Amino acid sequence: MKPKEKDILTKISNFITSKKELPNPEWTTIFSEIEDCNEEEKNQKRFNIFNENDFIKLRTLYVNEKATFHFVIHLESLYIFMMKKLSKETTLKKAKNEIYFCENYYHRCITKFYGFMKEDTKITGFIYEYMSNGTLDSFLPYHIKEINYTFTITILARIYEGLEYLYSKSLIHRDLKPANILIDHDFIPNISDFDTILHPINE
Repeated sequence: MKPKEKDILTKISNFITSKKELPNPEWTTIFSEIEDCNEEEKNQKRFNIFNENDFIKLRTLYVNEKATFHFVIHLESLYIFMMKKLSKETTLKKAKNEIYFCENYYHRCITKFYGFMKEDTKITGFIYEYMSNGTLDSFLPYHIKEINYTFTITILARIYEGLEYLYSKSLIHRDLKPANILIDHDFIPNISDFDTILHPINE
């Protein structure tokens, strides 16, 4: 998490625990800072193009009929990522929704997408930020005693903000559930899994 985001989270936590009544001028300042963070992210480069040989696969995390998910390290940068490699049975037509979403949309409450994996000109996979604390449904049972009010509010606020962004773009997630909320190394939740996302007008 960036220092600026940590500062905003601290302010929200302090405000909540202070039991001040709403509306309150402090909220205006906090929301303004959140918008500033969103504007900074809009200006970032959206994605890169990778080759499978750019990575070393450290571990296979999950396999389904559509793809295999690998915990990988990027040889050039030594950064750790999550590689979603499409299965041979998954055609680009089946993956078109996720490809379209990754090419065109970005938000701080959504799992960060770093780039496509390509073989020649064909997209064979996706490179995402690695979420070291797994899914919300697998995280909660082992940390239930550590869950506090601030963490709960953070989960709800980020899911709400992420969905608000999707709806503002006329997008429907269609598969939002605890298994598709991922927790990063700073215990920050992110909305993930965009195989089934749709723009109802386009569809």
